[in-house]
Amino acid sequence: VGLSGVNRGAGYEIDGDKLIQCGDGAGFTQKYTYSGNLIYKIEVYANTTLSYYYDITYDNNKIKTLVCTVDQFLGNSFKNSTTYTHNSDGTVDYEIKLLSGKYDGSSKDGKGKLTLLNGNIVKDDFFPTIENATFYKKKTMEYSYDSKNNWCKNIKGLNLLYNLQFLPTYGNQCAQNNITKITQLEEIY
Repeated sequence: VGLSGVNRGAGYEIDGDKLIQCGDGAGFTQKYTYSGNLIYKIEVYANTTLSYYYDITYDNNKIKTLVCTVDQFLGNSFKNSTTYTHNSDGTVDYEIKLLSGKYDGSSKDGKGKLTLLNGNIVKDDFFPTIENATFYKKKTMEYSYDSKNNWCKNIKGLNLLYNLQFLPTYGNQCAQNNITKITQLEEIY
């Protein structure tokens, strides 16, 4: 076990083909817990303080739920759950629900659909759940990639995780290739 790589100021500790921990170079560290080849827990520390963590469940080696518990991260405390449904066309539907506490004033609850191509998320359509809204906003993230392998392509379990919020390597960190462009579109209706 040892520091295996450095990327944009971040260090990665890898044991064989499993990620043990990584840091963003600015005080955040993520620690990964495995059962077999599946990641079941990710703990995120600000310096030495546990700020939040993810508990992950699977069904037939595909992510089923991801529960995020936040203890006073940037003044917020809450717990939310993301439930995933894997469709026969290769897309993945997901729903985010607040379980306890409150967000920072913006709604993070809603439903979405991920479109994957060659192990990369190429599109993420998200429809927030907004109570008593006079309009609704659809947010679409589109990702473009190069043809080079992402640093984490061969790391066990990372390719099964989607949309890990708040991580220093936020977004599509589990892509097979490197993101070259992110386009965000918003529709109000």
